Amino acid sequence: MEAILQRSRLLPLCILAGVGFLVYVNSLPNSFVWDDGSQIVQNTAIKSFSNLFELFKGSTFSGGGAEELTGSFYRPFVPISYLLNYHVFGLEAWGFRIFQIAFHLFNVILLFFLVEKVFSSRAVAFLAALFFAVHPANVESVAYIASIGEVLFTFFILLAFFAVLKRNMWGFFALTFLGLLAKETAVVILPIVLSYFFIFIKPKVSFYLKFVAGSFGILSLYFFLRMFVGEIPVEKFHLTLMGQASFFERVFTLPFEMFVYLKTLVYPLPLATYQNFLVQSVSDIRFWGSLLFLLLLVFLFIVFLKRQQGESRKLYVFSIGWFALGLAPVSNLALALDMTVAERWLYFPAIGFYVFLSLFIVQVARVLGGAKQKVLIVCVAGILLLFSARTIARNFDWRNNISLYGRDIQYSKNSFELENNYGKALYLAGETKEAELHFQKALALQPNSPHVHNNFGTMLFEEGNYEQAEAEFRKAIELGDLYPAYENVAVVLFERGKLGEAEIFITAALLKFPNNPKLNLILAVLYYNEGKSREEIIPFLSKTLKNDPTNEDAKKLQSLIGP
Repeated sequence: MEAILQRSRLLPLCILAGVGFLVYVNSLPNSFVWDDGSQIVQNTAIKSFSNLFELFKGSTFSGGGAEELTGSFYRPFVPISYLLNYHVFGLEAWGFRIFQIAFHLFNVILLFFLVEKVFSSRAVAFLAALFFAVHPANVESVAYIASIGEVLFTFFILLAFFAVLKRNMWGFFALTFLGLLAKETAVVILPIVLSYFFIFIKPKVSFYLKFVAGSFGILSLYFFLRMFVGEIPVEKFHLTLMGQASFFERVFTLPFEMFVYLKTLVYPLPLATYQNFLVQSVSDIRFWGSLLFLLLLVFLFIVFLKRQQGESRKLYVFSIGWFALGLAPVSNLALALDMTVAERWLYFPAIGFYVFLSLFIVQVARVLGGAKQKVLIVCVAGILLLFSARTIARNFDWRNNISLYGRDIQYSKNSFELENNYGKALYLAGETKEAELHFQKALALQPNSPHVHNNFGTMLFEEGNYEQAEAEFRKAIELGDLYPAYENVAVVLFERGKLGEAEIFITAALLKFPNNPKLNLILAVLYYNEGKSREEIIPFLSKTLKNDPTNEDAKKLQSLIGP
C-alpha cells in the first residue's frame, strides 16, 4: 500500500476527496436545525451586503434587526459565511452544507500535505487524513451548519502551520488572526506551533521572544475588536451545569471529560448533542475511575516512548501534544462553557489523535511485513468502513429537529436546553401535549431560562391562553431581555385589544431594538388603525421592509397607504 501511495500524489488526494464527500452526501437534504434558525433563517443581518460591516459589530445570533446581532461569541467570519451563502443559495440548507462540506474537504487535503511534510511519510499522512475525513465525531462540525466556525478556524490555522513550515512568521500570525475571527479556539495553534519549534527546531531565545510578541499582538487586536467594536465581553454561562459549578467541581469533572472524548474517538457510540454532566466528589467513580485510566494511559505512553528512537519519539510526542493542547480551551477549567462535552469541540484536537494512531499503524505494518501486514491493512480498512457507516447513519439523525432531539434525548439526560428545544420542535409539529411535558421538564430543570419561558408562552398563546402566555413572555423579558419575548408581548396585547398598552409597550421596546421588523410593523398597523397620517406610519413600515423585505403583511400595509 505504501508503495502505491508513493507512486502518485493524485491518487490519495482523489480517494480522500471522494470518500470525504460520499460519507456526507446524505446530509445535503437535511433541514436547518438547532441554532441554524436563530443564526441563519431569522437573521436579517445576513440578507444584505449593506450589513457587511455590521457583522463585525456583534455576535452571530439574530437580535431582531439588521444591526442587532446578539450572543456571547465574537466570530464575524461565521455570519459573513452565512451572508455569502445566502446570496448564492438563498435559504436552501443544502447550499450551506455544500459550502461546509467543501471546507471540510479542504481541511482533509491540507492535513494530508501538512502531515506528509512534518512526518515525512505519505502513508501516515494519507491514513490520518482518511480518519479525519470519515470519523463520526466530526458530524456535528460538518453536518451542522451553525458549527461552521469549527471548520473555518481549522482551515485558517492549518494554513498558518504551512506558513510556519515556510518560515513565514508574518503569514503565520496573519492567518492565525483570521482563524480567531472564525472562532476564538484558534488560539490553540500558538502553543502547538511553539511546541513544534521546541521539539524539532530548537531556535534561539530571541525567536521565542519574537513569537511571544507576535502572539501578544494578534491577541490584543482580537480582544480590541471583541471588546470595543463587537462590545462582547467574556461571558459566563450562568444557567448551564458547568456555569453553575464550582472550580473544584470542574476539576473533578475533567478526568471523565477526557475519558468521554477518548471513548468517542475509539468507540463513537452513542453520539449526542447537549452532553452535560458534573462530577461533584472525588468518591464518584467517574472521577477516580477515569483518573486511574488516564494515569495508566500516561504510564503506557511513557513506556512506549522509551522504546522509540530519535525522530520517531519526537513525532509521537508532538501528535499527542497537539491533541492535549487542542482540548485545553474546551476543558471547562479556565472558563466554564455551555456544555461539559461537545463532539464539535473534537474537530481540531482529534487531528493529533488521528496522526498518532496512523503513525503507530504504519510503524507496526512496516515491522510485520508480508501476510500479517495485509491482515492489518484489512482490519484498518474495516474500522474505516465502520466509521464511515456510523457517520452516514448519524447524518440521518440531523434531518430535522424532531429526529435530532428525539434521538439525542434518550442519551443526554437532564439537559434543560434539549428538553426546551425538543418541546419547541414537537409544538411546531402539532404535538402540543407532548411538547408541554418537555417544556415543564425544562422549567423544572432550569426555572430561570428565558428561552424556555418564551417557548412555553408561544405554545400557550397558540392554544388561546393569552393571559398565561403573556405572563410567560414577561418572565422571559425579566430573565433575559429576549427580543422574541418583546415581540410576543406586543402580539398578545394587540390580540387582547389592549391597543393603548401595546403602543406604549412597543414604543419602549423599540428603544432597545430599533430595527426589529415585527415590532415596527405592529406599531405601523396600530397607527394605521388609529387613522394616523401616512407620514407617521412610514418610518416604522420602512424599517420593517428594510430588515424583512419579503414580509407580506408589510407589503399589504404599504399598498393601503401608498408608496
